[in-house]
Amino acid sequence: FLNQTYQPDPFTNRCISTTRDRDIDSVVSQFDFRKIHHEIYNPKRFEQISVLAVDYAMPTLHGLDFCRKVEESFSQRLILTGEAGQGLAVEAFNESVIHKFLRKGEVNLPDLLLEDIKKLEHDYFTKLSEIALHKASSDLYKFTPACLSDPAFAKLLQSICQKHNIAEYYLLDEHGSFLMLDEKGIPSWFIVKSEKDMEDLYQYAKDQEAPNDILNLLKDRIKVPYFHTEKDWSVGFDQAECKKYFHPAVDIQGNQRYFYSYIDDPNAYELDRNKIVSLRKYLQK
Repeated sequence: FLNQTYQPDPFTNRCISTTRDRDIDSVVSQFDFRKIHHEIYNPKRFEQISVLAVDYAMPTLHGLDFCRKVEESFSQRLILTGEAGQGLAVEAFNESVIHKFLRKGEVNLPDLLLEDIKKLEHDYFTKLSEIALHKASSDLYKFTPACLSDPAFAKLLQSICQKHNIAEYYLLDEHGSFLMLDEKGIPSWFIVKSEKDMEDLYQYAKDQEAPNDILNLLKDRIKVPYFHTEKDWSVGFDQAECKKYFHPAVDIQGNQRYFYSYIDDPNAYELDRNKIVSLRKYLQK
């Protein structure tokens, strides 16, 4: 099934665009991570296999040979082993045939298994994200959010997800903002700007001759703006309507200073809510 029927289709497949460069007569591919959040409309995203949990002691084919025969390269592999197979599991782990092994004799085996699967799911998405960010950083525009490699930011993002029961989150822009969904598919927004981002926005607003109250919000870092669509961006800083795109800013000091806002209003920005297949609906189906 894994080698002949299952077709891995990670989100990265839908974020690569190709254009023909006539000057060098070749096709140029670019990774657009602004397309990542469109995955919320993909009803098959939950069908991707992130973790294989395999028993070592199976008839006909033991678990390590099974893992060696699987050609699919994105999934993470976990082996459940007894004492007899532990040495071989360690050897396979060192060879990167598997990513984790768990002894079946552990007292709290079910809890440990669920915990390890959760960690491996995280590793699966980390692997895909590293591919995406590497491709994005090697493209002409080199948009790679610095905050994603900042431990303080990672800790903040994790705490936001835990506090608000976030089941999915998708990178939105080069600053490090995320679109988030809970298991019901209800969206929220985690908006992030660096100190430099805020200063650039302040200078941009000055150039647009924005009113003083807007300039002060940016200059004093009181609120952080976010514009989700081209239509949002078309509302200039010199227009009173733009205030609805400004949100209370909280600062965090990591490798550099960031300003963020968590927006729990699901209607704050335009999404096609009817097209979102939630995790809960998928599990019920």
